[in-house]
Amino acid sequence: MPNSIRIRRLASSIGTLAALLLLLPSLALSVRYDPSVWRIVPNADALGMGGAFSAVAEGPAAVRWNPASLPFQSGAALDIVPYVRPTPSFDYVWFTSSAGSIDFGSVGVGANVNYYEVDDIDGVDANHQRHGVFDWSNIGVLIGAGVDLLDFLGSGREYQPVRIGLGGTFKYYLADDYFSDFPGDYVASAHGWDLDFGSLVRIDRMAGETFTQVSGAWTVENVLDRKVQPDDLPVTRVDRLGLATSVSTGTARFFPYVLRVRLVGDVSGILVTPDDWDTTVYNAGAELDGFGIAALRIGWASDSHGDFHGTSFGARLGNEFPVGPAGGLFDRLAVRVDFASVPSDIGQRAEYFTLAIRTGFH
Repeated sequence: MPNSIRIRRLASSIGTLAALLLLLPSLALSVRYDPSVWRIVPNADALGMGGAFSAVAEGPAAVRWNPASLPFQSGAALDIVPYVRPTPSFDYVWFTSSAGSIDFGSVGVGANVNYYEVDDIDGVDANHQRHGVFDWSNIGVLIGAGVDLLDFLGSGREYQPVRIGLGGTFKYYLADDYFSDFPGDYVASAHGWDLDFGSLVRIDRMAGETFTQVSGAWTVENVLDRKVQPDDLPVTRVDRLGLATSVSTGTARFFPYVLRVRLVGDVSGILVTPDDWDTTVYNAGAELDGFGIAALRIGWASDSHGDFHGTSFGARLGNEFPVGPAGGLFDRLAVRVDFASVPSDIGQRAEYFTLAIRTGFH
């Protein structure tokens, strides 16, 4: 096929993709409500960079942040949250999460399961008298898929300096409330589901020993205007624009680079917002990484009304180990631990730890 025809077909495909993405905001808008297990951030690396992660998330984290990047990983990955302390002064609140992903060439899929529980909270009446015990638990299941469009359409190039991804995530939510002795037992349940969509453009450039990557993302959460039953509570459709740049330099045996610097930024609530949703949220972060083994992070988040603002900190320690012949079915294993310290609603800081296990195969 002549190069001119291939280029025209590729340009036509990209144009069609852009048109489809621009249609997403045309769906009807809704008022503010989100199940907590959809909003909880399970990965400590994102928290350490202030929640600015839509343009850099890969692997299991992409299910929550941007499913368009799911096909950009190589191999399979599993992220586990073994310890989370979201409210430091409350021993009866705990949260756990697990996520996994795998790529099949130009297509990637992933899943994330979050569980949040509040145990044995004393109920108090208007006279400040103890009146029963309250328990609450909910579970959120997220299943995502993404496609590397240029690879899927067959651009004919082994190395792609420009990559375009498109993906979606299905989300399901189930909550159970239990209140004993008020004056009798009370049990209630709620459930809901919706979809997220994401897009991502990534540009790579190599110059000597310096590798530069620039990424731009746009995601739209809760696009179907679903409601949480049985109370018909509508969820919020909110979009997020993300931009990230990464520069790595130097070569060393057994290591991908000597030094890498990443700068990330997200803005939420710009293009797709409900009529009564006038708040813009800003997230920004930076990461300094040495040899792909250890990293330090700092992040910042705020909103346009000044209702909240805070600084987060994070770190990573881990390494990748060869476990088989290069290019084989199972050729490498990576293990790392991520930590984040973030502000909480009660004025204290909350700590998050994520254990990540990544495998590589072809």
